[in-house]
Amino acid sequence: MIVVYSVLGAVSVLSAGLSGTFYLRKNPRLRFVFKFVASLCFFFLGIAATASAQLSVYAVLVLSALSLGMLGDLFLCSEGLVLHQNKMMFDAFGLLTFLGGHLFFIALFFSTTPFDFRLLPVALILTVGLCASIAVKAVSFGKLTPVFLIYSVVLGLMVVSTLNYYLSAPSLKSTLALSAGVLFALSDSLIIFKDYGKRKGHPVLVYAVLITYYVAQCLFAVTIAMNH
Repeated sequence: MIVVYSVLGAVSVLSAGLSGTFYLRKNPRLRFVFKFVASLCFFFLGIAATASAQLSVYAVLVLSALSLGMLGDLFLCSEGLVLHQNKMMFDAFGLLTFLGGHLFFIALFFSTTPFDFRLLPVALILTVGLCASIAVKAVSFGKLTPVFLIYSVVLGLMVVSTLNYYLSAPSLKSTLALSAGVLFALSDSLIIFKDYGKRKGHPVLVYAVLITYYVAQCLFAVTIAMNH
């Protein structure tokens, strides 16, 4: 199964990179195709991992989060494929599905181990960083500012849930989960600067957002196959 995981993970990340290339080349159709392939691969990686282990609550919650992530990817890849007046609706659906995915991860890792409340301030680091970025006008969201602030709190809680999971029982599985959580947060932080910052659409940001995100989802998927 390791070969299957490796192939699916490699195709996912490679397809993500190609979707970034076609984003930069302003080819929305091919961008959508390769992003869809990339997302399908991390979802099927999760299915493959479930097939090699017992179906558990852990597996169901991770697969649910992965499926919501896949939907979010497609909704947020609508630019150039839907009418301009509908784009905001698709973006909203994308944000909500990603938010739902984070909530599944939070429920999973907080239900697995007792929460150390001393870690709670760590969950606010992303929100504080976002507020600082807004204050120095590095990013601008306009009327969407409250939405992104709420999203940053949820994202911070997701990262802390994986950190709590790791600290309660250090293992390869919890290490991969923590790595995935950190990479996910990094990707979502970078996408803010890619879409709303002064260097909007910069190639380095485009590829960094995609690679960190798809590696994170693949790592979450692989943890399903691990018992400890």
